[in-house]
Amino acid sequence: MNFASFEYAGFALAAVLVNWLLPVKLRPAWLLAASIAFYAAWNVPAVGILVAVCIVTWAGAIIIAKQEGGVRTAATAVCVVASASSLGVFKLLEATSIDRVGPGVAGRFIVPVGLSFFSFQAISYLVDVHRGDLAPNRSLIDVSLYISFFPHLLAGPIVRAKKLIPAFHSTPRLPDRVQWAEAAELCLVGLFKKVALADPMIELAIVPLRDRAELGPVHVVVLLVTVLVGGYFDVTGYIDIARGSAKFLGIDMQRNSLMPLTKSTGYADFWRRWQLTVMMWFRDYIYRPLRAGGRSAAREHLALFATFFVLGIWHGLTIGWVLWGAVSGVIIVVERTLQTRRAAKRREQTKRARRARSKAMLPKPPNERVALAIALALVMATFPLIAGRSITDALELYGALLRFGGTTPSADLLWMAAIGILALVLVDRREARREAVAGRPDPVTPARAVAFGLMVVAIIIMSGPAQRTFIYFSF
Repeated sequence: MNFASFEYAGFALAAVLVNWLLPVKLRPAWLLAASIAFYAAWNVPAVGILVAVCIVTWAGAIIIAKQEGGVRTAATAVCVVASASSLGVFKLLEATSIDRVGPGVAGRFIVPVGLSFFSFQAISYLVDVHRGDLAPNRSLIDVSLYISFFPHLLAGPIVRAKKLIPAFHSTPRLPDRVQWAEAAELCLVGLFKKVALADPMIELAIVPLRDRAELGPVHVVVLLVTVLVGGYFDVTGYIDIARGSAKFLGIDMQRNSLMPLTKSTGYADFWRRWQLTVMMWFRDYIYRPLRAGGRSAAREHLALFATFFVLGIWHGLTIGWVLWGAVSGVIIVVERTLQTRRAAKRREQTKRARRARSKAMLPKPPNERVALAIALALVMATFPLIAGRSITDALELYGALLRFGGTTPSADLLWMAAIGILALVLVDRREARREAVAGRPDPVTPARAVAFGLMVVAIIIMSGPAQRTFIYFSF
């Protein structure tokens, strides 16, 4: 039941209508039933895994809260391993099947969609209870709904229990007109990103990337830009529809992207903005535990490297993703070292300027455009590691960047890349405005009405019999 499908539209409509007809106290039970049905539409056998994770997480948190000291830590470790074990097993099975039959081959083992994300939800709940940041919830329905809530079940955003569980019980008695207007816009923009931009851009780029032998350097750069922008629309398109679906139910979920292609100031900042809630999860449950207990630069660098290395492994147990994690870790460590040195230099310059009472001696602010260009160049430089099926494929793409001659991008690819970049600027500008006035009336202007109409037309024109699944369903 793809978000960009009539089946999902019908399901969401039924879920929303019944939700608002029920008393507030009965809505969580209804949403849990709807969420289980939604997941069953994807994979009936995997429902057993989801239910098991919910029960283990609910019971485990209650047990953890009753323990102290080393016993509490041991109980948490056992519960976390139990909740995450299916993810580890399925990832290993997927990696083994890839090695045996090759990626993309029909019949290879596939990780059940959404497994990573609801496992992350479960782990964060258990660890937060262990840390004392959250009291265990006695309601199996509440905990299960927190883990399996259908808008975020398959690919995020990863929402914390202390925010989401209370939201299930504090929805208004009747729909809020402003919230529904925001929901409608989010769903429309998300569909537009996915159907009219992401799918055609990725489709145009993926075939040439598989035929690397004759690619020229300009062709490779255009392909990488197209994949990057198309991937952004795919990721944010899903989140927009997810947030819009939740808003129709009276529930607000946080943003998961902060305009990485137009606002990033560095490589680490790019990935934080690309998947905000995922990176917050890795920060809180991977980086901070590794960083704790010491303030040395070496320990910080090791924690940063390990976090991105684990991030690469989470994306896939393949040599490409492992190398991506290692290379990204190195880039992050080098970037953090340079930032620390620049910050120290700026502080010293500021002190001298104050002593001399000279504004001319104050350090100049960093050039945001240069910082963005460097960040995007580094991101695209790592793409060949994960764009192919092997290291040989990656080396061929890197070689194409240094090749004289070779194929040039087609007119269709150039047009689609240009349309994508223009849409990126306009959509990000509107998103900034929408988030700035969130929760307040924002009447539709004539220009915005025209834009919405054009989006609908583009969705109709570009839609086909079967949409591509969202990128993060693979993780």
